Amino acid sequence: MKILHRGTTLRAYRGLPACLLTMYATPSRAASDAAESAPDAAMIAAHAAAKGDGLLEALLTELDRSKAQLKMDQVQAPYYVEYRVNEVQDFGAEAAFGALRENQRIHVRVLRVVVRIGDYKQDSYFGRGQGESSILPLDNDPIALRHQIWLATDDAYKAAGQALAEKQAAMKQFSADPNPVDDFAKAPPMIAVEATAALKIDEAGWKKTLEDVTSLYKQYPDVQSVTASARFSAVNEYLVNSEGTVTRCGKTTFSVQLSSSAQAADGMRLSRSPVFMVARQEELPTRDALMGEAKKMLETVVALRQAPIVEEEYRGPVLFAPDAADDIVASLIGQNVQDARAAEFSVGGGRSDAERFPGQEPGGKLRGGQRRREGPSGQCD
Repeated sequence: MKILHRGTTLRAYRGLPACLLTMYATPSRAASDAAESAPDAAMIAAHAAAKGDGLLEALLTELDRSKAQLKMDQVQAPYYVEYRVNEVQDFGAEAAFGALRENQRIHVRVLRVVVRIGDYKQDSYFGRGQGESSILPLDNDPIALRHQIWLATDDAYKAAGQALAEKQAAMKQFSADPNPVDDFAKAPPMIAVEATAALKIDEAGWKKTLEDVTSLYKQYPDVQSVTASARFSAVNEYLVNSEGTVTRCGKTTFSVQLSSSAQAADGMRLSRSPVFMVARQEELPTRDALMGEAKKMLETVVALRQAPIVEEEYRGPVLFAPDAADDIVASLIGQNVQDARAAEFSVGGGRSDAERFPGQEPGGKLRGGQRRREGPSGQCD
């Protein structure tokens, strides 16, 4: 089920006995809330979409309760509450020399709670007030989920109260900023409840494939190491906040990496590590394709081991394989155009180009005279 909508903040309050904080709702506040209109259609739709998702239901219920009742003596009520959850399902396996040496399956839910007190101009997002994290139950028991969410909310609220006092004390040491910037920006609420992702794979089949791929080492006695690994994950991200935003989205990532290395007669280390990373399982190479890639990798390592060393100094263009182009652009160009803090460019405040980019001359040229080994196809190690 997918719902996209922008609306106003939900102001529906649900009473529940307080167990961690001294909380209250004043009669005037209750009367004012009762006079307000019913929750808008967007939030009603969000609650409807949450049906069947025990985690999202628990987050929305606790958010309603926090907005209505979160208050402790001598501490301001929060003006903003946020819950984020990353639910991760992960499968990892690795084989070496034809045998499986790693196999693990992980399922975890990580909650992060941010409670802000003060206002948008100056709030408690400072030090400990930047939020609390916790691990949530996996079995969707509503009481267990809500209890853990409430414990984290309690910790975040108390930390926010201390953080605001510390921040205000620290600010007194400085003169007033003539052009102050608000601590937090208002954003229009957004509701986007999308389908969740699940990790459904043939674990036994992939483990057998990794073993078969690494068994090829028997045909290449000059190769010292051969490994193959698979990392598959499904991540569902949840975000709800007191401004009215409710989002849920899921994504999957599938990665397979092959690796082999050898050592030339003069001691030079040589390696190749092709990687395949896709968003959908059906886009991964088949078993036969992986076997072919593994043979190509091993043959390249053997060829590099036997190739002569290029000793002469060279200045000029260098050709890179397509899969290496993005890394080259990122390292040689990306770091020179990205924004950075002024302190890094102040006198004595940053590192020199030689320190940041070893092996590179000013202007982006590669230093000549470095030893490299050229293979039969012109590839350089």
